[in-house]
Amino acid sequence: MERNEWLEARRKGIGGSDVAAICGLSRWKSPMDVYLDKIGAASEVEQNEAMYWGSAIEGLLRERFAAEHPELEVAEFYGGVAANPEYSWMVATYDGICWEPDAFDERGELKDPDTEPVAGWEGKTASSFKRKEWDGADVPDEYYLQCQWYMGVSGWPRWYLSVLIGGNAYREFVIERDDEVITMLQNKAQEFWRLVEDRTPPAIDGSEASGRLLDRLYPAEDAVLEPVPVMPEAESLARAYLEARQALAGAQTIVDTIANELKALAGSHAVVATPSGYEIDWKPRTRVSYDTKRLAEEQPAIAEQYRKTTDYRVFSVREPKGADEE
Repeated sequence: MERNEWLEARRKGIGGSDVAAICGLSRWKSPMDVYLDKIGAASEVEQNEAMYWGSAIEGLLRERFAAEHPELEVAEFYGGVAANPEYSWMVATYDGICWEPDAFDERGELKDPDTEPVAGWEGKTASSFKRKEWDGADVPDEYYLQCQWYMGVSGWPRWYLSVLIGGNAYREFVIERDDEVITMLQNKAQEFWRLVEDRTPPAIDGSEASGRLLDRLYPAEDAVLEPVPVMPEAESLARAYLEARQALAGAQTIVDTIANELKALAGSHAVVATPSGYEIDWKPRTRVSYDTKRLAEEQPAIAEQYRKTTDYRVFSVREPKGADEE
C-alpha cells in the first residue's frame, strides 16, 4: 500500500497513534490535531529524519526480536490497515505478528486457516536523550495506550514492544491485555468519532491546531470591524487571559535572570557542569540572515519579485479604561 493510500485509509477511523492524543496524553498531538487530520483539513506532515529512520529500521528491529524469541514465529503485517470486526472505526497498522512456530507447515502456510496469532509486535526508535523514559519496567504512556488499542482492534492477548535507543541500545517490553483500559479507550474514541462524523470540532485548547482551525473558520477577509458587540461570556476569559499573561511575563523575567547569572558563572566556557551532573551550554553559533531593508532600498525590482502579502488577524486583550487608576 502506497503512503498516500495508507494515510487515506487511516482517516477512516481512529488509529493507535491517535488514542493518546484523544485522551490528552500525547506530547506531540492534541485532540484538535487528530480531528483536523480525520476530516482532511490538517497541514501535510513532511517526513523528517526521525520518521524516516524509524521506518527504515523497523525491519531490523523485527529481525532482532525474532532472534531473541525462537519460541515465536514473527512475521511482518501485510494487511494494510486492520479494523475491528465490530467497530469499523477502530483501525490499526501492526508492525509485526507473532505466531506459535508449529502453526505453519513446511511451505510456510498456516496448517489451520482459523489459527489466531498469539501476540502482536511494535517497533520503536528513540533518541539517546530519551533514554530515561525507557529505564523503568513500563513504556511511555503513549505507547502503552497504542498497544492496548491494537489489542482492542485485533483481540489478541498481548503485545511485544522493541525499542532501539540512541542507535545502539536494544530493549524489550511485554504489555498484557487490559480489558478495562481497552473499554475506556473504545468509549473515548467512539465519542470522538461521532464528532468527526458530525463535523463538530472538539473543545478549543491551546494547541496550534486549534489556532489553525480558528484562522480557517474566521479568516481576515471576513473580519467585521463595526459595530463592537458586548459579550458578557467573554468577561471572565478576558480577565483570566491578562492575569495569565502577567504571570507568564513574571516567570519569564525569573528565567532570564537565572540564565544571565549562569552565563556570568560560565564566562568564556562554552560548557560547564554541576557536581550532580547538570550541564549548562553557552556555545557559539553562526547565523546567516538577509538585510531585507537594504535589499528593498538598493534592489527594489528584485525585492518586489519576492514580496509576499499575507492577510492575518492580530489578537490582543486590553484592560477596561481606567483600570490602572483603581
